[in-house]
Amino acid sequence: MGWLQLLYNNAHSQIKCNGFLTKPIQLQRSIRQGCPLSALLYSLAAEPLAQLIITDRHITGITTPAQRHIKIVQFADDTNLFLKNSEQVDSVITHLDTFCRASGARVNTEKSQIMFCGSVARPPNIWGFEEAQESIKVLGVYIGSDAAAARDKSWEGLLAKLPGQFGLWKMRGLTLRGKVVVTNSLILSKLTHTLAVHDLPNAILAKINNLITTFLWKGKSNLVAHKTIIDDYKKGGLNLIDIHTKKLALRNKIIIKHLDKNNRQPRTNKR
Repeated sequence: MGWLQLLYNNAHSQIKCNGFLTKPIQLQRSIRQGCPLSALLYSLAAEPLAQLIITDRHITGITTPAQRHIKIVQFADDTNLFLKNSEQVDSVITHLDTFCRASGARVNTEKSQIMFCGSVARPPNIWGFEEAQESIKVLGVYIGSDAAAARDKSWEGLLAKLPGQFGLWKMRGLTLRGKVVVTNSLILSKLTHTLAVHDLPNAILAKINNLITTFLWKGKSNLVAHKTIIDDYKKGGLNLIDIHTKKLALRNKIIIKHLDKNNRQPRTNKR
């Protein structure tokens, strides 16, 4: 606590309005938006909730096919719980109430969902959370009992946003090389997370490649073959990321990680 008090001693912010900065505003509580300490401090604040659930022997969580026991997975302000029955949900609700009373935090029920899985008869939803039917969104990706439906829902949502993102850049007068840089760093980078979780259907891949081609060549015919553009500079290419190759590389990375006996998974995955 001493270090935190030292780091935030006399901390202040200024608001920029119409090109002018206001007088310094002394911070009386919380932290500045974008502060590098934000994620670390939030993790420290959320850890007591995790410990309440982890140390509760009545909450067993679930066991994956790889014999890994999972109760809770947290990332920043996103918390996901894997529970076996309604009694365990009741126990978690009790811990949430304790945590909220102690910390001053509260659960946003409007942004919280519950999904029942398995062949056992579904219990009544008495907890006030919205009930997800076939899939639920976790860290921007849909997962559910129907893997194909969850995959398609994830990709369709992402695909719907791409035309607008390309549209923001098509009027900038970029060179071909500049367009490739934008495509790689600002647009295709958004696909990596979903590629690491779901397979990419050929139909979706074709639509994404069509959007890229339209952006690069302003809707006209390709002046240079796609296989040439994805080559490196030494071979006359522009280093455009090839999505299919990226997909295969991520798949191989996952396989290598699981085959590596010395691999150490993040602690949150073992909870």
